[in-house]
Amino acid sequence: MDILIGLFIMLMVVVLIFKAASKKTKESQTQQTVQLQFNCKRCSPNNDLVRIDSEGDYYVALLKNSKLNKTLTIKEQFIFELEKSVETTFEEWMAEEIALDAQQPSRIKDITPVNFIAIDFETATADRMACQIGITIVEEGVIKDTVVKLIQPPGNNYDSNTIAIHHITPNNTADAPTFDKVWTEISHYFVDSTIVAHNAAFDEDVLRRNLDFYKISSENIKPFECTYRIFNLSLEDLCDAFLMNIEGHHDAGFDSKCCAQFYLNYLNGISPGLVTPSKSKQKRTKNNLAITEDLSGRKISSETLKPLEAQDVENPNTPFFQQKIVITGTFDAFPHRDDLGIVLQKYGADINISISRKTNIVIIGEDAGLKKLEKIEMLQEQGYDIKTYSEDELLAEFDKFNISY
Repeated sequence: MDILIGLFIMLMVVVLIFKAASKKTKESQTQQTVQLQFNCKRCSPNNDLVRIDSEGDYYVALLKNSKLNKTLTIKEQFIFELEKSVETTFEEWMAEEIALDAQQPSRIKDITPVNFIAIDFETATADRMACQIGITIVEEGVIKDTVVKLIQPPGNNYDSNTIAIHHITPNNTADAPTFDKVWTEISHYFVDSTIVAHNAAFDEDVLRRNLDFYKISSENIKPFECTYRIFNLSLEDLCDAFLMNIEGHHDAGFDSKCCAQFYLNYLNGISPGLVTPSKSKQKRTKNNLAITEDLSGRKISSETLKPLEAQDVENPNTPFFQQKIVITGTFDAFPHRDDLGIVLQKYGADINISISRKTNIVIIGEDAGLKKLEKIEMLQEQGYDIKTYSEDELLAEFDKFNISY
């Protein structure tokens, strides 16, 4: 009898030890931090990491609602880390998120506008005088109409490089109204509306420059939403990714309609498919060199940050002479950012690392820093005249002023 009691006690001790060990193991599993990488249908994809935008607080709250989710923090920009049980598979976690969406389909509509306009400008000159505008009107999530207007730029003057891009000539706008006349016909679309553009920093700057030129108030015009910032792809590449026709590219009406569809796709959680580099980018890339992922390609040397003396500048009669210039992103024609800095330095640029109130020009490439883009918009809204160039626009300027690179 004593032996049986002893064996029973030993068995109970073993069971208690096993339970304690299991509980400890489970707790350690639950508390383990793992980085989930996935293409979230509510977010903009970037190498399959979860991304947040101006509605970042919404996404945080959304993910915290998941029953599988213990805690959530933003470890660094755009990367979520979750404490969850490692026994919960990726598929189970995503199934829970999809089910959550199905139960609450109104969550996205509650925070995003379904009425907006998408606009696009074509410009005649380097100082961004407009020659065409396209406005696509979206009501209740449906594209209703696209308005296209030719605009006669001041003096009906054009730069040859802009004509090469959009093929609008002085003959096309000889009898067209000037921007101030066009504005009386279209201004009602803009007042207190949500305005979307692809590369909004450019189109918003064009609008404000033309309004300023004719001394027209820009009051009641909201800051633009930007589909380039949402998807981080060019208009041409996004059309490719969404299987959309690209044949009308650089017609303002066509481009505004594309932009409207991009934004509707975003609001409806439709992500773009895989994208191959556009032909224009393939042509620009010298010797078919791919952009290196080595971070050293993004660095600018201390020597390049030193502006040249005036007598050492190749040509002082370019838009870059004695301008404080910041370079952000990656560039097909310049796999190493320092190479672009050297070219600009030769023509009198003062290359800077960070954007400030003293910045004159920002060169914006692919994967440009979000904080830099936000700072540009903030300073422009405060009245600082910061000009931006995409890679295409920069290379057009290089060609215009015979700058070799």
